[in-house]
Amino acid sequence: MRTFDQFKEQVAASEPAKYIAAEFLQRWKKCSVILRPPGALPVGSKDEGDIIAFIERIVEVKHRQFDFTCADDYPYPDIIVSNVPSADRHNVNMWIIMNKAKTHAAIIRGEDKVKHATKRKFYATNTGQYEENYVISKEYAKFVKLSETPVDN
Repeated sequence: MRTFDQFKEQVAASEPAKYIAAEFLQRWKKCSVILRPPGALPVGSKDEGDIIAFIERIVEVKHRQFDFTCADDYPYPDIIVSNVPSADRHNVNMWIIMNKAKTHAAIIRGEDKVKHATKRKFYATNTGQYEENYVISKEYAKFVKLSETPVDN
């Protein structure tokens, strides 16, 4: 199990990605957003999502430590969406899987996770344990440049 200091480091490292995702959502969906306060949850508590977007959607942000700009240069055939308990606990409508540089993202819709995702175990460096995760083929992701507004909604 991770220590509280490890938890605080992980939360602090994820904050810049959340701000970029919030700005992107405001531009794309023309909505207001609220970011949950950094470090508001103690170790072992349940995550209720990173951003509340006033489009009746719960959005989860995942900041990856590798770069990609599109499906062609995404380094894996599948995208890890989220660990199963977290994804099943609340009704997430969208995942924003952001690249290391925080310039591009793969957007996974909640309905695509339900229809197309499978479960697979991976070693989670943040917890030091194997965890069951939802994975989805990158063909179901919409790849976007975060500084641009997508044409479709």
